[in-house]
Amino acid sequence: MIKEKLHLHKTLEVAYLALTLATLNLAAICTILMNIGLDHIRIISITGTFFLTALWFFFSTREPEIPSEENLNNIYLHILGYIVVFATGLIILYIYWNGGTLPADDPVAIPTFSQAIDLNKTLVDYYAKGTSGHSYPPGAPILYSYILGWLTPINALLAFKIINIASLWLIPLTWAWVWAKYLPLNISMGAWVAICYFMFWGLDQTIGFTLPFAGKNALVIGLFITPAVVDIIIKSCKRNLLWLITPLAFFGLILINYSLLHVITVLTFVFLINDIANLRKNIRFYLKLSYVFTITGLLVYFILNEAISDPRAGGVDFYPIQGLLAAFENYVSKSSTVIIYNDAEFGISHSYYRGLFFLFFWIAALFTSFSIKSSLLKNALIASLLAVILIISFGFKVLPAAMTLDYARWILWPIQAMAYSIVFGVIINFFSYAQSQHVKFCLAVFFILSISILTQNIYKNTRVFKTTVDSQAITREELGSLRAELEIFATKNKCILLTKSTLSSDKLSASQNDVRYKYAEVVSPCKFGNGSWVNAGSADLRELGGFPNLNKLQELIKSANVIIIDNNENINNYLELLNINNEKIKASVLEKNGSKSTILLENSGI
Repeated sequence: MIKEKLHLHKTLEVAYLALTLATLNLAAICTILMNIGLDHIRIISITGTFFLTALWFFFSTREPEIPSEENLNNIYLHILGYIVVFATGLIILYIYWNGGTLPADDPVAIPTFSQAIDLNKTLVDYYAKGTSGHSYPPGAPILYSYILGWLTPINALLAFKIINIASLWLIPLTWAWVWAKYLPLNISMGAWVAICYFMFWGLDQTIGFTLPFAGKNALVIGLFITPAVVDIIIKSCKRNLLWLITPLAFFGLILINYSLLHVITVLTFVFLINDIANLRKNIRFYLKLSYVFTITGLLVYFILNEAISDPRAGGVDFYPIQGLLAAFENYVSKSSTVIIYNDAEFGISHSYYRGLFFLFFWIAALFTSFSIKSSLLKNALIASLLAVILIISFGFKVLPAAMTLDYARWILWPIQAMAYSIVFGVIINFFSYAQSQHVKFCLAVFFILSISILTQNIYKNTRVFKTTVDSQAITREELGSLRAELEIFATKNKCILLTKSTLSSDKLSASQNDVRYKYAEVVSPCKFGNGSWVNAGSADLRELGGFPNLNKLQELIKSANVIIIDNNENINNYLELLNINNEKIKASVLEKNGSKSTILLENSGI
């Protein structure tokens, strides 16, 4: 039985590492070739990816490090882990069952940006400086473009949805795996996985918040494979030759989301501190590690320099004293802005005094680790707190990291969830060591109350997430209808769409008021003429009640057919603001459905 479990863990680990390596190598090779300007990029990228991934596994002769037989031997705790993972998957499936796409506006970005990749253009070249597309990490759009090579646009959107919810489902599992590998707690792997899932979904809660309210699709996918990259970096630096090709996978992860560079740096640092006694005499390991980070840094500088120089990323200036005071004051406040869903009323209960709560239980767990004389627990606790402090320091400019607080808190939540998991794991260890029946009784009550509260949080949040997802659901039938509706207006596979949209506060994007039209650019040949989620456009494109002025409208009509879709009142007001008659612009009502009209301005000039 134990051998079967060991074999299963080994198989899953190898499959996870292979998937990560292949994905990231493909993104990295394709990006490098596009910047060089070579032809036949897809064939070369796929061939290179297969060769490098096979090479890595050929030289990776060391067996994957997996939990000890003792930790796998408790069959009941092992089954508990499987049950929790499976139950979480069912909850996620229930939340996201409806609709052929993901909720929120952000999922539009990657499919739209992939269209530039299809034209063999980098996002920096395709989108103007100052737009979201110009500075967007190209990794996910590149990978999505390969999906489009095999599937129709509508099926590709469904595949993208499945990839995102699968990543969301497995993030706690992959993070539990890598922390157990480098900071073991002497806990059954099944119990450890169950703890991590409860902490991610029941206590921290940000993981469930991401897709329904914020999107963050590239980040979700990146966080799923981040643990594998950490393992690949550390493992390769302990082996011969592997370290030479590791920067490519590291660079590929950064292409998915720039902030993951900070996550990898922090995790590698805190994991190696735990093993410093064994590694301090191995100067070759540190030389190899320096090579991996240096080459990766050079790739980022030369290939992504223009994109990452976006001022929204935050400068490298830092204020050690002021930043430290601001960070501490914010973290222990009643409603810390470090907790993302504290920003507004989303339906999720605000997490008041979260910082004080964490620090109190962390200190209690630290004293507990001393009382049972466990260096493993102490090391894990210190490493988890250090990781949290480092990420917060990036956001508050305590350390020069070219990162704003908003970017920092979006990479803090998985690290913070792991810190909660370690604290809870230490308390469980103390329960097994405790001799007093009174102490065991108190701890048992604590565990029961904790699980009860966390389960209630998960239940409440599931209802909120389900309601939010359903309210934004777009069915595959609706996407097909939209595609058919717009394709008939296209001339030479091109048309321009004008719809009512709302400009964001930073004026970098425009959100469609009718959610059905969010994916118009993805499923049809039409492009938005008065702003979209990836490009708000110039002010004169939205000058007249959100629609173009006369000069801009003339330019648009000369380039392609223009379709205006809005309610009758808005369209009539717009035509009056243009101060010209309908005959002159050759407008014809193609469809009038209740209060809504579709107007075609033919590609023949004014």
